[in-house]
Amino acid sequence: MAKLVYPDISHMMLMNKYLQETFDYGELFINGDGGCHTYQDYTQWIKKKNKII
Repeated sequence: MAKLVYPDISHMMLMNKYLQETFDYGELFINGDGGCHTYQDYTQWIKKKNKII
C-alpha cells in the first residue's frame, strides 16, 4: 500500500539521485515533484514547502 509522506531532509539523497537520473535521460521537467527540480539546494526547497504546509 502506498503511504503519503511529507518531504523532509531525510529524503535528500533519494531525491537528488532521482533528479539526476531523470536529467541524465534527457528530461527537463518532472511532473509531481512539487517544483523540487527548479532548486539547486534541496534544503531551500524543503524550507519553502514547510512554509506552505
